[in-house]
Formats: sequence, structure tokens, C-alpha cells
Amino acid sequence: MVLAEGFYDVEASRRRDDALRRRHLPVLYPRQEGSGQALPLNCSRTSEATDMQTRFPPVSPLAAALGCKCPRCGRGALFRGFLTVSERCDVCGLELSKVDSGDGPAVFLIFILGFTVVPVTLWLGFSFDLPAWAPVAIGAVLVIAISAVLLRPAKALVVALQYRGRRSG
Repeated sequence: MVLAEGFYDVEASRRRDDALRRRHLPVLYPRQEGSGQALPLNCSRTSEATDMQTRFPPVSPLAAALGCKCPRCGRGALFRGFLTVSERCDVCGLELSKVDSGDGPAVFLIFILGFTVVPVTLWLGFSFDLPAWAPVAIGAVLVIAISAVLLRPAKALVVALQYRGRRSG
């Protein structure tokens, strides 16, 4: 905040900068004489990455994963098929061709579904007078259905977390 030419209210500037940081927005220096461009305070990346950060505010990895959207802009489609990642985001142009989620999403789902579906299947088998094959069939159908529903968001979450933890632009 400028009080007079060349003098700044440091406390007001600090409060404004803290408010911007809490909202994950870039904090800018005052415009430099002759340059016409504000310089970021809290960015340690290159100016190109800073420009991208200014144009695309941070997107929550969970929000991007649940919508299966681009981890940078949160608007473009992440998948072009059921589990095939697009080459590039249609909205922001983020290159997605080198993204590799590996077996992470499948392993996470195996652990989560094993922890939840197996006890339900055992409870059905012991609580009701069902033939021996019925709880197994019910458990298999549950695992297949829940896996089909959750595999895309799980893969999108891994991709979004990889994007957020990247080391370079």
C-alpha cells in the first residue's frame, strides 16, 4: 500500500500478502519503473511457470480427481477413453502424455475394497442362511462394480497429486 511516492505501509502490505497467500493467489511486488509488469514475491519458479500460476489458480487434487479434470486448470478432460489419459489438455494445453500413474490406483482400490467388502461378505455368510456360493458371488459383484466406478477417479487423483508434487514446470 502506497502512502506517498516512495513510501509504503508495511503492515497493510503484509496483511494483504497474507490474505492472498491463504487464498493461494500470487503475491505481487509493486510495478517497477519502466517495466510495466508486476513481479511475484512468493514464487521460486521461472517466470513462465509464474505466468501459468497467475493464469491458472491452484486446483484441489481431490476436486480434479472427482471430476476427472485437468490438474492444472480443473476444466479440461483428463481422459479420452475409460482409462486412457489424453495427450494434452484441451483448455490449458498441459502436456499429459508423460503422466504415468502405474499400478497405484489399482493397489489403493485393492486395499480399500478388501478392507470393506470382505467383512460385509463374511457378515452376509454368517448372518443369513445362504448357500456357500452366495456371499462369494455378492462380494465379487460388489468388488467389480465399485472398482469400475472408482478406478477413474483414483487414477485422476494419482495424476493430480503427481502434478502438484512436480519438480519443474
